[in-house]
Amino acid sequence: MQGKIGRAEFFSLALVLCLNSVVLLGAVEKTAGPLSWLVLVAALPAGLLCWLLFYFWLKLYAGQSFGSSLEYAFGRAAGRMVLFAYALFWLFLTELFGGCVAVFWSSLGANNLPLWFYTVLFLLVVACFAATGGTALARVALLVVVPALLLTLVNLWLTVWNADFGNLLPLQPWRRTESPAVIWQGWYYGLLVFGGFSALLPIFQHTREVKQRLGTLGVALVIAFLLWLVLAMGSQVVLGASLPLYEFPILQVFRLAEFGHWFSRFEVIGAVLLVMLALLRAAALFGAAVSSLLELWEIKSQQRGRIWLVSLGCWLLLLILYWANRFYTLPGELLLTICVWLMGIFALLLPASAVLFGALKFKKEHRNIVVKHEQY
Repeated sequence: MQGKIGRAEFFSLALVLCLNSVVLLGAVEKTAGPLSWLVLVAALPAGLLCWLLFYFWLKLYAGQSFGSSLEYAFGRAAGRMVLFAYALFWLFLTELFGGCVAVFWSSLGANNLPLWFYTVLFLLVVACFAATGGTALARVALLVVVPALLLTLVNLWLTVWNADFGNLLPLQPWRRTESPAVIWQGWYYGLLVFGGFSALLPIFQHTREVKQRLGTLGVALVIAFLLWLVLAMGSQVVLGASLPLYEFPILQVFRLAEFGHWFSRFEVIGAVLLVMLALLRAAALFGAAVSSLLELWEIKSQQRGRIWLVSLGCWLLLLILYWANRFYTLPGELLLTICVWLMGIFALLLPASAVLFGALKFKKEHRNIVVKHEQY
């Protein structure tokens, strides 16, 4: 990802990485029911842990590229291998999320064309965003996030008049037998949602005001958590006991919101915005993969032709993987477990190891400089 990104664009891009997991939110609401808000509360520590890792990363590697930071922490050979593994990881997530967007769009009634056509089209849009650069992606994210937030607020205001707040009372009691399952489900959900912050690592080298960017990332995390919590409790208030019957409860809430006869069908606008948010998240992951490959192969930003070739090559690779149809034939629980483990490794374990090894190496080098100075 190339170019300098302002605070508003960075905030929008960080928020996009958290606000489009409507499929996960629907799964949580269907499985947890009245406990869905507790699952979201249990997911917050995963987001705080990701933010804490970025805090130490910025304090140690501010101004350095993602690849050079990995090489400093793990050595040149191991660092380049880890960088290539990150590129493959982000491409895998792009492939998975791109297919999920196509399935989601087709399930909304856009089934007049085959599923592979939507997948090819969505992945092509993602590849164009990656080749254009992170600045363009962040600006589009700003244009999409603002109407998405406004639509959410309008939807909450319109549905609150038809809501039955008795659906929240009495509150589901916290039972000892259910608390471990809620905590683990929240931890998994937090990793799947906030683990996408790893795609922001390659663009930290272009930020000058590190503290402000770190504060912006924290604000985006808090706002995303509050929006998830409000949406989950809003769905419970509006739908009540019929909540588990709907595959995407938030779209059903949008469907019930209307303002007279001249402004209705909120679910159409909401579904389009959700698809755009999902595409932007896939584009951010794809852009991070392309940026890692460009740095691995030492291709500079001025060589625009090569950047487009790398992006289109990755696009063709994703299409081959899609037509191979390996991931989508796996059981849903197994695929979810694989994603959680990969998120834990690449969003938590590897960044924490890079920070730890880099800090120890920096401390050792600094101590050697002091000792040589004293001997001299």
